[in-house]
Amino acid sequence: MEEEKSSVKRKYNSNIRKKILDKIKKIKDKNELVAIFKVVNRDIGNSFSENKSGIYFNMNLLSDDAVEEIIQMLEINTIT
Repeated sequence: MEEEKSSVKRKYNSNIRKKILDKIKKIKDKNELVAIFKVVNRDIGNSFSENKSGIYFNMNLLSDDAVEEIIQMLEINTIT
């Protein structure tokens, strides 16, 4: 079972995911952040940390589908 997982190639590598995270950090609108969090929560469940400074999650845990959904959200927000 482990071998199957390691042979699956991710569409978005860690460098791309880091760039996406940098864009997320620049967002100031709470509604946009909540929408992104809903995607994260739906994909990885409760695999995140929370404190008074914010919510933290590992981008590498996200599926390619969730990453694509977040990218689309970010692209729409940069256009408008």
